[in-house]
Amino acid sequence: MTWQNRVKPAAYQSPSGDRFEFDYEDVSRTTEKRTAAFSFPRIDDNYIQDNGYGSRQYALRCIFWGDDCDRLATGFEGALLEPGVGKLEHPLYGTFNVVPFGRIQRRDGLTSAANQSVVDVTFWTTTGVVYPSAQKAPKNEVYAAIESYKTAQSQSYGDSMEVAAVQAQQSVRAVVDEQVKVADKYLSSIANATEAATREFRAWQQTINTGINVLVGNPVLLAGQMVNMLLAPARAVIGIQNRLVAYVDFLRVTFSAKTFQQAVPTNRRQQVDVANEFRTLDMNSQAALVAMALSAVESSYRTKPEALSVAEALLGQLATVAAWREAGYASLASDDFGARVNALDDGIAWQEATKVISACAGYLVLVAFTLAPERVYVTDRPRTVIDLASELYGDVDDSVEFLIASNNLTGAEILEVPRYTELLWYPT
Repeated sequence: MTWQNRVKPAAYQSPSGDRFEFDYEDVSRTTEKRTAAFSFPRIDDNYIQDNGYGSRQYALRCIFWGDDCDRLATGFEGALLEPGVGKLEHPLYGTFNVVPFGRIQRRDGLTSAANQSVVDVTFWTTTGVVYPSAQKAPKNEVYAAIESYKTAQSQSYGDSMEVAAVQAQQSVRAVVDEQVKVADKYLSSIANATEAATREFRAWQQTINTGINVLVGNPVLLAGQMVNMLLAPARAVIGIQNRLVAYVDFLRVTFSAKTFQQAVPTNRRQQVDVANEFRTLDMNSQAALVAMALSAVESSYRTKPEALSVAEALLGQLATVAAWREAGYASLASDDFGARVNALDDGIAWQEATKVISACAGYLVLVAFTLAPERVYVTDRPRTVIDLASELYGDVDDSVEFLIASNNLTGAEILEVPRYTELLWYPT
């Protein structure tokens, strides 16, 4: 049997059960391998962390022929816009549970290719297991997960820290002082967008700064106050992208700390200081990750791609933090430390932080199913944005600004959109 015998008809079955067969051109699929490389001082080669692979992506040009090609393509578009998981019968690679992802573009060659309608779409495979149950309140699940994380983080940090010695406390104080400064530098701008968020953020900063001499001897209390400080700006009323960028910047600086970038000291007291520093940075990185999830649930979304892009960003940061933590704990367990510090991670706080991100990603996916998908409109002549907003959205009150922002129109384009310009729009 040759490959020609293994090729099957292509079809898509919508979540409601409608099945559409279509012709196609050359096919392909894309798979993202989730790997990360880590380097260690005085060790040749890298450690490669293998986290499996992501959704497989099937980009297809779906072709409909005949006198009813336009109606078939319209029905197919409607099936792609249905919320939920559909089934793709791929002509070569098999049958999969999928969700249409990203932009859907349709072309009807009325003069160049009559009797033919073409729809370009990319299908992503999905497990469906990350979605919260529709019988519960997904947003409340995220809030509950955040509270569970806060409790677990305080307990885990308290159990792992060695701060009986005065010098160990002084070392922790230096790390905390620096982290408060980093938080102030990168998170103040978003906290300042809302008076309540600013007030809460400043209050936690002041509490930590004034009570630091006591807090360094009580890691459980210190963890609670640091986490609350980092969560405060997440509630500011400002664009979700601004908040995500701020927390990513905070993480970037946290990861760049010189904890393991210099020779490991041979003195056990100094080794304890290194371990305490890493655990403090680890706590703050998890808190920043959870704060990003809080930012996500405290935001509203207008389009499906917007909600899904935030979910993707959260899962990406989860993988980044996981890789950094794994490398850090591997360093603590290395021969350089000679088993003189506690290199074990009880995993309790990290498990709860992971639950927060999973619950939030599921909530965002659920929200995305209720939002408008992305469509493409190609101008056939020069048009004004007011004219286009009226045609695409049926009003100009709120839609003109949204049309400009969602397509990054600038300068002369705002006055007149040129002919053959591709515009993204979101049918309601």
